Formats: sequence, C-alpha cells, structure tokens
Amino acid sequence: MAKRFGKGSFKAPPPTYKSDTLLVTTTDGNVYRGNVIANAKWTKQGFLLLKNSLIKKNDTIQSNPSVSLDRQDIKNHRLLVDYDKEHYKLMEDILLPSPSQAANLVHGNDRNGQTDWTNEEGMHLRNLQ
Repeated sequence: MAKRFGKGSFKAPPPTYKSDTLLVTTTDGNVYRGNVIANAKWTKQGFLLLKNSLIKKNDTIQSNPSVSLDRQDIKNHRLLVDYDKEHYKLMEDILLPSPSQAANLVHGNDRNGQTDWTNEEGMHLRNLQ
C-alpha cells in the first residue's frame, strides 16, 4: 500500500470515472508541447502519484506553505532522490488527498489539478469525469 501524504479531506473520484486511466502532467501544462514529468492515477484510496515522477526542487513565491511541508515530509521518508539540478525523483508511489495537491507538489506552486492532469491524449481531468 502506498504511503499517504498531504493535508485535508480525501476527494474521491466520481463513480463514473475509470480509475485505471493513466494521467500525466507536463513541464508547461500542455501534453503536446511539454515534457511529461509525472504520472498518476485517481483511485478510490486517493490520488496516486506514481513512482519515478519528477518533483520540482524549488517552490515559487506564490506557493502555498503546505507545498513545502508536503515535500519536506516526503523527503524525510527518504522517498525523493536527486534527479537533476531542478528535480527530485519519487522512489515509491504515494497517495495524496486530491489532484490539485499532487499538481502543487510536482510543480512547486499552486495549481488546478482538474486542468493540470490530462490523459495521454491531452484531455483534462475535469473532462474525464
């Protein structure tokens, strides 16, 4: 079972959502232009950020303080390793309460998980529900 991180109540996917759908987020938020940096699945247990996803090392000024706390908590569990000068690499799958918290963690700033996560064809999560 994946470790659970993040604060707040868990947001379950709608009953019609297919939880085996692979979701991606990219460096610039566009699946056709940006490089995929993280993979996830929205399950009944939580938003599952998958092993080998990349996590930005630096938060931006606009970042919610909880983003830094979540990243530090995950580092304390030794689940992040240096990947390159800008990213950590996630060593295990982890569960987060929502798509937005996962996007915030990956990108290091406040994000809308409904638009940051897409399927491999580029359809936003909000349109997959």
